[in-house]
Amino acid sequence: MARIASLNILNTSEGKDFLAEEYGKVIENVQKTMISEQMKNRDLSGTPQSGTVEAKRFVNTSSQTYGTARSGGKGEAIKANPVTIAIDTNKELINEVEEKDTVLYGVDGLVQRKATQNANAMKRELERAFFAEAKTSGTKATLTATTVQAQVEELIQKIETLKNDYIDGVDRDMIHLVLSPSVYG
Repeated sequence: MARIASLNILNTSEGKDFLAEEYGKVIENVQKTMISEQMKNRDLSGTPQSGTVEAKRFVNTSSQTYGTARSGGKGEAIKANPVTIAIDTNKELINEVEEKDTVLYGVDGLVQRKATQNANAMKRELERAFFAEAKTSGTKATLTATTVQAQVEELIQKIETLKNDYIDGVDRDMIHLVLSPSVYG
């Protein structure tokens, strides 16, 4: 698209295509650059437009004596407990433009600048919400070590040896640590 000279052009089909393309870049940039995105479960089913999606966690399978399934006529049933995730936070970013802004940056330049700023605003808000929820809902570990380095190692070892219905230890290369700036420093 050639340089946009007037805001009215954004009401045309070509202008709407331009805005949709820029909006797509915002979403893409937000998803691929967020720390929390690397830790989120992406194995979801359902349609977000319905207001919920579902994640399933498979219960660990335990080994049986060889021949158990043959003698019993069937194997162990797979158990997967669903977790319903509500998509119930609706937000929008609204910007008002003055004519001097369009003269200074051009309409397309202004849209691209605001897309970058809006992506950064979305990332900050989503990251804060994710980590606040993790802090609230997560399991608190009681550590005995006194230095930060020793506490981190103790925490990693607790995760490596964690066992429950869903987890039978976690490999170190699957563990993510997110630290506050003061702890990291």
